[in-house]
Amino acid sequence: MIDVTSVFRGVTTPLPELTDQIYNLGWELGKVSLSQGTYRAVATNPHGEKVERTGLTDKTAVANVLLAIIRKHKVRTAAQHYGGMWNAS
Repeated sequence: MIDVTSVFRGVTTPLPELTDQIYNLGWELGKVSLSQGTYRAVATNPHGEKVERTGLTDKTAVANVLLAIIRKHKVRTAAQHYGGMWNAS
């Protein structure tokens, strides 16, 4: 059963801690901007990959970027383990 009374309350992790976690994963948080009532956060890694996410607050946008980076790393790790996609031949 889905609880239709639940609501997203926001992110409680402080912004500096979110930023540190992004840097620890090897990414650099770029600009966080406000456009048309939505915050947009962008992060890049040394290989030139870019992740861009939005949120209702700057903290939510940065948290969404962090989640996207974690997902990207998890998928990459699983592919390496099962398929050897990035193994040298």
